[in-house]
Amino acid sequence: MPRLPVTCCFLPTAECIPMENLDEKGMFLMKITFSAPSKLLKKHEKELLAQFQSAVPEVRGFLDADRGYLILELAPDADPIDVTERVRRVAASFDIALARVSNDEYEKAVFAPQTPQKKPHRTVKMSRHVISLIAVALICSILMFVVAAVVFAKPNDFFEDTLGTGEQAGEDYAAKIGLVDFLFENYGLYETDGELLLEEMLHAYAEATGDKYAAYYTEEELQALLADMEGSAVGVGVTVAWDPDARQICVIQVSKNSPAAAAGVLPGDRIVAIGTPEEQELVSELGYEASMKKLLGAEGTEAKFVVLRDGSQVAFAITRAPFTAVSAEGWQSTTDPTVGIVRISGFEANTPAQFKAEMAKLIYAGCTRFVYDVRNNPGGELKSVCAVLSYFANEGDVLVSTVPKQGDITYYKAVPATYTGEYAACSIVKDEIGMYRQYPAVVLANGNTASAGELFTAALRDFELADVVGENTYGKGVIQSIFDLSDVGELLGMEVTGGVKLTVGYYAPPCGVNYDGKGIAPDQTVALSEEAQNKNLYLLSEQEDAQLQAAIQNVVSK
Repeated sequence: MPRLPVTCCFLPTAECIPMENLDEKGMFLMKITFSAPSKLLKKHEKELLAQFQSAVPEVRGFLDADRGYLILELAPDADPIDVTERVRRVAASFDIALARVSNDEYEKAVFAPQTPQKKPHRTVKMSRHVISLIAVALICSILMFVVAAVVFAKPNDFFEDTLGTGEQAGEDYAAKIGLVDFLFENYGLYETDGELLLEEMLHAYAEATGDKYAAYYTEEELQALLADMEGSAVGVGVTVAWDPDARQICVIQVSKNSPAAAAGVLPGDRIVAIGTPEEQELVSELGYEASMKKLLGAEGTEAKFVVLRDGSQVAFAITRAPFTAVSAEGWQSTTDPTVGIVRISGFEANTPAQFKAEMAKLIYAGCTRFVYDVRNNPGGELKSVCAVLSYFANEGDVLVSTVPKQGDITYYKAVPATYTGEYAACSIVKDEIGMYRQYPAVVLANGNTASAGELFTAALRDFELADVVGENTYGKGVIQSIFDLSDVGELLGMEVTGGVKLTVGYYAPPCGVNYDGKGIAPDQTVALSEEAQNKNLYLLSEQEDAQLQAAIQNVVSK
């Protein structure tokens, strides 16, 4: 199943609070709440206030860092959506996202979204042990509500005696779980692991919600996921593919500055054994899954394997260490050297920088037209794909629009943006906007092109910059957010770990038409030959790859 995209914690929206008799001119207040800890707001309070004043000079207001919101006084003819967007850009430059406190009158008057579904207050009266158990179990169902409303409520206000958001049968779930736990603890023959029980319950909860993209993560799983999203990982630093005919693991890519690169591993090497030449297990006998488990390991440990290169065996003993994964790679076509091929395998935090570097290399080599291969691209991060799309858009063009549960539409546009920390590579300067529009292009997609991969495909089609060649895409037009339970728990005075991913809204490409469940139909449908389908896509030569050949012919004809 494709890996899922991740956005910032919450979509930028705002609450507008009409005030009776505010003044004779009908001024009104707008309250924008941030989904950030107060300590972060306090740290940047002066800088934030100065930036807000610069972004919205026509508006008066004040920042309450302790409670996490900004109050602005707007004139009757002011555009609250425009003001919110300007505030969002400033906040984003400090890696601060915006949350929203619901206000029905404002929603109906200004945004007219779908009717919001209010959740009742949640209360639980139980023993301290069961409270801690259920609090973590429930947190994944209430996170969107919690952070937006935490300024105004106490932790106990968020829990009730039923699960879920629909109509309930009235059974006290907390007491029921407590009773089952009591019976196992006091009458069960076998010892039970409370931590394991909790983790399995939360995994099952996420799966039972019906959200096929939802998941619960342990703390270890969460950190691994976040590292992967940043484009960093721990290991030897190779991308591999399984050759079922030869029963060998093929190295198709070696990450720069990785342990494997330093040791001399090369693309094209075939891993044939795990261990040393003296004490080895053959990959052909172990199989792919078992071999990979032996190749993976913790930082500081050693990976030993033997590769076949030009008919000779070469042994490696490589200490596993952090490295930067490659998500964008380019090369010149062997069919026509004026065509540059850039494969984007995912949209990670570092993908925009890698994409620019590959494009610069190919343009320098004389490429004047491009094939962007997003086949098997499972998606990635919204900041990342928006940054890459900005290289093709005109300034101010809509790149993507998003609609959360509350129904407020947010537009992400091609504008300069500055990020720090892990998203620094997603920053966009004015001169970079539209810098690749001039080059004829084709997007190559297939049934495993999903989420952000589909957004990239659809946007270049909507900008009328590229034909789509290949097969109908996967059809994933919904957004997931990842919530770190420790951050939310801190706001509620709870000590919890792990994380939850859940679907929080829909998104649409520039044309505004959502493709969830439908996918994107290609302009030119091309399938791989039956023989090619039995091989790994990354091991196909240019001559064997009918889809790539068709894309090259298409772009050359332009």
